[in-house]
Amino acid sequence: MVEKIKNRLRNLRNKNIKVYLYLIIPLIIYITFFIIPNINTIVYSFFKWDGINPVKEFIGIINYYRLLSDSIFSKSFLNTLKYTITVVGFEFIGGLIVAILIFKKSRINTFFRILIFLSAMFSTVAIGIIWSFIYDSSVGAVNFIFSEIGLDSLKRFWLSDPKIAIFTVASVHIWAAFGYGVILFIAGLQEIPKEVYEAAKVDGVNMWQNFFYITIPMLKSTMLVVSVLATVGGFISFDFVYVMTRGGADHSSQVLATYLYQQGFKFNNVGYSSAIAVILFLIVLSISIFQLRITKEY
Repeated sequence: MVEKIKNRLRNLRNKNIKVYLYLIIPLIIYITFFIIPNINTIVYSFFKWDGINPVKEFIGIINYYRLLSDSIFSKSFLNTLKYTITVVGFEFIGGLIVAILIFKKSRINTFFRILIFLSAMFSTVAIGIIWSFIYDSSVGAVNFIFSEIGLDSLKRFWLSDPKIAIFTVASVHIWAAFGYGVILFIAGLQEIPKEVYEAAKVDGVNMWQNFFYITIPMLKSTMLVVSVLATVGGFISFDFVYVMTRGGADHSSQVLATYLYQQGFKFNNVGYSSAIAVILFLIVLSISIFQLRITKEY
């Protein structure tokens, strides 16, 4: 009996060792490509460094102090807020509405699911380039269509007008990422037991009561996931803005991600760029924690 227990403990120990061995490589990769670079970013934010010269000048919180008086940083922050609110609003509300319309299993709904998710399969750079041509003020499809149907008053300089450039780029982000929200909401809707709706129907509950008192509460976890992913995606968005406008039109489409990139790689202000990255990280972290707490309370 004692020998059997010893053998079982030995086998369990061997299994645990194998598990740890399997975890070592992913852990090394995670530490090397995530933990260490992030720690370095925080450290660099306290230095004046061009990214090339091995000598770094320690300047304390000067980089963070500079951000307070940097008008472009302020503009980039406001643009990032506009961009994120637009993206989250359409992905969340629009995604939920579309998911409710097509979540039931049928051939036509399957077709629409594939069609909606198709945009998520393409490279963001390729999407940005294609939509740049579509929104081009001279030869773009959007202005051409308006011209052909007699709505010349709606023609715009979509990517160079300071009033609408950031929203134009946000629309492309929404088009590309919309499918993710829809699929997540569909998965959440399918997890709601049919018996709940059947019992509510027996009690005389109407469609709107179903939606607000059954569907919404039971989708709380899915809504949290969609909102957090959309918010983080909006705040750290870089590729669409960089490909389509480079943050141009007098910085009217400049966001924090493109601004920190320009500071670090164009102007060689690695320390200042790192400070922007740290602030961006803290903003995203704070908003994500806030969303988690709000969801738990309600």
